Amino acid sequence: MMDEEARKRLLKKMGKTIRLQRKAMGLSQKQLADKFGRDNSSITRIEKGKRDPAFTFMIELLDATNHSFIVSRNTPKQDKKGEEDQNGH
Repeated sequence: MMDEEARKRLLKKMGKTIRLQRKAMGLSQKQLADKFGRDNSSITRIEKGKRDPAFTFMIELLDATNHSFIVSRNTPKQDKKGEEDQNGH
């Protein structure tokens, strides 16, 4: 099971990827929300990594953009003190 910090990092990566896909489509957050029957605040929270996007939304977005994307669930390496190094490792 993924710990809470790893989950937060994953959601932020996913949100950033979704934002980049939306911008590549030339859509505002509102336009994307309307296109997929979501509310604008949901899109905002997803892009900020504050909300876990529904699997169906992810599939719809992939279909709409004719793209695929991979989000690694690897977490940064930590030193013995549990701190990330300067490169995020």
